[in-house]
Amino acid sequence: MKIYNPQQLAELDKLTIITKGMSSTDLMEKAAENAIAKLRSILPLSTPVLVLCGMGNNAGDGFAIARLLKQQHYQVEVLWLKFANQLSKDAQINYNRLPKEITITEIDENQTDIKLSKQRNYIDCIFGLGLNRPMPKFVETIIEDINQKKGLKIAIDVPSGMYAHQANQPKDVRFKTDLCLTFHTPKLSFFFAENAAFLREFNIVDIGLVEDHNFTASLSWDYLTKKDLLKIYRPRKQFSHKGSFGHALLIGGNTGMHGSVILSAETALRSGVGKLSVHSNAITNQILLTRQPGAMTTNIDQDLSLNLAEVLLKGFDAIGLGMGLGRTAEASKIVSTVFKNIQKPVLLDADALYVISKDEALRPQIPPKSILTPHIGELKGLIGDWQTSYEMLDKTKAFSQKYNVIVVVKEAFTKVVNHDQVFINSTGNPALATAGSGDCLSGIITALMAQSYEPLKAAILGVYLHGKTADLALYQESKESFLASDISNFIGRAFKEFEYEQN
Repeated sequence: MKIYNPQQLAELDKLTIITKGMSSTDLMEKAAENAIAKLRSILPLSTPVLVLCGMGNNAGDGFAIARLLKQQHYQVEVLWLKFANQLSKDAQINYNRLPKEITITEIDENQTDIKLSKQRNYIDCIFGLGLNRPMPKFVETIIEDINQKKGLKIAIDVPSGMYAHQANQPKDVRFKTDLCLTFHTPKLSFFFAENAAFLREFNIVDIGLVEDHNFTASLSWDYLTKKDLLKIYRPRKQFSHKGSFGHALLIGGNTGMHGSVILSAETALRSGVGKLSVHSNAITNQILLTRQPGAMTTNIDQDLSLNLAEVLLKGFDAIGLGMGLGRTAEASKIVSTVFKNIQKPVLLDADALYVISKDEALRPQIPPKSILTPHIGELKGLIGDWQTSYEMLDKTKAFSQKYNVIVVVKEAFTKVVNHDQVFINSTGNPALATAGSGDCLSGIITALMAQSYEPLKAAILGVYLHGKTADLALYQESKESFLASDISNFIGRAFKEFEYEQN
């Protein structure tokens, strides 16, 4: 699913109006009707609703929603914040359609004494996606007051005060939203940490916009849904065998960190790889083979670097490197050896990322299209610090382009960055914030690469499946009790959802 900026969405609105032979008011009415379909399942009839309206087209949505709620027998009032001289054309039309039974309270910068003590639910239609500067002070005052009150708070399209496609400043006032009903596609700002306190959840409301349009600016942002991933997933063919699904090698699990590569191995085996070898030390091998006899080992020495070059000559289909590797001179030697002997893309995680963060001379040696999977702390070691999530992604894109690598930024709404493209994952929850979760992701992606998924598709499918395991687990586990080992337990069910869709 493409993520559009405000200008592109305005173009789609116009194209839809022309293509479908409708008016802008008709399109606004459809948006309001589709929003109402969701609101009716959320808002109880017993609690009054206050619809907050401004002066632009978002206010037009609000006026239409107020009218339609009234028709559904809700107790509705409108608070009209007049920060401009006149309403937009479509907002004026919908203002004129408001029934007399709806109380409208007008307020402007000269009249800010308003009491909102009554128990209500709130619908925010003050500012839409076109906002790109701080709101008027009296509007900020009203929003800050409502943010402190009880009651369900729902925003239409974008929470007022939140910029749709650019960074807010920390001091910016934003409507604190329990749910945002956003039109057509999610907005980019929904996926960044600095807005998390102001947006608990969003639902996408389809309003029938056409998609067939050639934009002058490239579409470089995608929100990954199951529909997108079904285009990537490849079901197994009837006459296939273990050789059809590749041979992967995982390198890591040094002294004191045996579990990292074992978690990677278990999840890789559950993710469809035909054969799996692990290059680790004797202690890790013993634990691994006790837990997963389906894995093979390639090393009996304590030093992982001694025979690594010889092992690499066996021609593995995919290599995952760094999980529990350690932060020693030996680790640097191992990373360097892989880079010198392997030309195909590899996956770099954990301590392998630490090595290249400390030795920039190694970075140009990374095989093209390799996948790096840093969490936020590891990412800072690669690209430096940042002030906003937008700046973080700009720096990550520059890093990806410079070294021709794919960067998987592990956070809420994990992002897969490939040069100027950013793919934002839709699965997952805070249950994944547990030790070893990232090691499991490395195992999944390495297994997919071994099965001949090209690196970008392996990364995209891998993060989706990884997140899906945590979503599925919550039907029987809590976020607190979820363990990294549960990822391998639920990965089969995540794949199963694709199998059902294919049949």
